[in-house]
Amino acid sequence: MKHELTLIACKIESLKCKTHSETAKLKIVRGNIKISSCCDKHKQFLERQVEYEIYKLFNKEDEERMTVLTLLKHAV
Repeated sequence: MKHELTLIACKIESLKCKTHSETAKLKIVRGNIKISSCCDKHKQFLERQVEYEIYKLFNKEDEERMTVLTLLKHAV
């Protein structure tokens, strides 16, 4: 799971603030992603992006499980 969090942090870290044109600094601390940003608006935006990426990660795993189950049902 730490590898996935690192990939998400790298992807999100490159997004720049539209107001200040600065990138945020992200750190992984005890399984959480900590965000240091130039303004609150950009920080909230990045938090939503992190939540979305984590949702996509878990949703993708569920879809893979369902396809494996359907393939097994058809094989039997």
